Amino acid sequence: MNRRLAGIVTASVIVIPLLTYFLLRFGTHQKFDPVPTVYTINESGDSIKREIPDFVLWLPDSVPVNHDSLIGKLVYIDFFSVRDTLKTKVLHGHLKRIYDNVEWDRFNNLLFLSINTGDSPEELAAYRKSLGVDLHQWMIVSADEQEIFKLGADGLGIDDFSNKSPGSQPFTCAVVTLVDKAGVVRKYYQGYDLAQLRKMEEDMITLFRLEYPEELGNKPAAKKAISQP
Repeated sequence: MNRRLAGIVTASVIVIPLLTYFLLRFGTHQKFDPVPTVYTINESGDSIKREIPDFVLWLPDSVPVNHDSLIGKLVYIDFFSVRDTLKTKVLHGHLKRIYDNVEWDRFNNLLFLSINTGDSPEELAAYRKSLGVDLHQWMIVSADEQEIFKLGADGLGIDDFSNKSPGSQPFTCAVVTLVDKAGVVRKYYQGYDLAQLRKMEEDMITLFRLEYPEELGNKPAAKKAISQP
């Protein structure tokens, strides 16, 4: 191989990857599909948005969390029991992957809300310590059974509640619900499914990019053509 040919090959090895990187980095736009809103059909046949109802949940030391506590935040809601060890380990293990990846200085209006379905205060206190999260960013709350079912069954419309009733054994629910800053249900996910974690993260970013761009220091942009940062 002569020197000229060797130089061309060497330049190609260096230049082509660089050109590809800059083309993908600055010459393309990432597409974001809007996150849908969940609707329900009432008795008259009309479709209405599903929204979180009024409720009262409790943090330690009798600190209340209610409907107004969630307004203005993007919230991932799940229901769990410490005694449902394997299911809860999988569910919260998946959610913690998302939690650990969040840039909290940019997404500070994000909240994880885990609602306990009936464990003892001692079990719940120990679990809070073991989870290893900031309990302002990931709230572990308890509630009266009637409040749990009002929120899970009537408010969020989660099917897992259809075969249970207040007074049943504590349980972990497979569904994670995404609620937007207006308290409207936007999407459901199967929390046990590792493949859905990526979608949960993408939907979070989509909502901030398309609907709350000011929180990322961005100017409002076209709905389906958002430049990569």
